[in-house]
Amino acid sequence: MNLTAYLTLSRPVNLLLGGLSVWICAAFFPQMPPLEIIVSAILTVLLLNAGANAINDWMDIEIDRVNKPGRPLPSGKISRNAALIFSLAAFFLGNLIAAIQLPFQAFIISFIVATPLMICYSISLKRSPLWGNLLVSFVLGLAFLFSATAFGNFRIGIVPFVLAFFYTLIRELVKDAEDLAGDDVVNARTFPLIAGIPASIRLLNALLIFLILLIPLPSMLGFYGPYYLWSVIPTVQIPLLALLIYLYRHQDKSRFGAVSLFLKIDMFWGLLAIYLGKFK
Repeated sequence: MNLTAYLTLSRPVNLLLGGLSVWICAAFFPQMPPLEIIVSAILTVLLLNAGANAINDWMDIEIDRVNKPGRPLPSGKISRNAALIFSLAAFFLGNLIAAIQLPFQAFIISFIVATPLMICYSISLKRSPLWGNLLVSFVLGLAFLFSATAFGNFRIGIVPFVLAFFYTLIRELVKDAEDLAGDDVVNARTFPLIAGIPASIRLLNALLIFLILLIPLPSMLGFYGPYYLWSVIPTVQIPLLALLIYLYRHQDKSRFGAVSLFLKIDMFWGLLAIYLGKFK
């Protein structure tokens, strides 16, 4: 078994972001949840994400032959059947851990909500304009609500869920623009293909403006302490403003790969700012 290929299939950066989301959510509780609950929640999120990423590549093998031929499936490092088995096993193990170790409400979120939506996204909605973007943004933000529910108070996950939802929505639209060539080969109906790059950039700019205005509100409304505001402005808000200007001036689709990478890296700064918001 090529463990490196399976790790690549799981997308380790995404897994790291998911694990950090769970841990940060736990840090907001006045009394840190028991370690076994934190570990179980992290494992559930990691396994569900790995399963979702694997089935996504399983569905997108023809697109990846054009856009990302080095990925494990189009490169032949992992067979399509092996990727599907890996995905199903990851979904099963993740939900099994949730069922055994976590509160029933958290298991409901993982098994009844997150897992079906992840599968539905990859199989049908990913290639539909905007609906797939909205769904994956909801599911990724759901990690915060799932974690907060597992630790006993789902309300703690609401603010990071909202922030993660809109940030992910922006990045998903950028990724669709980046993957334009491969999506066109399989007649995927993504928003950039249907509406065009200029319309996609207008939508991205509108979402960026909304998120830039939204970012300070958790501190201004008292949900997070001042350290959140002091850290999020230079590391997330100002870079997003620079990105807004950049997209306004440069509408070349070849630049979207760099924009997508920038947004992925900046997510770590956003998580750090949320963590610092616990200190008041």
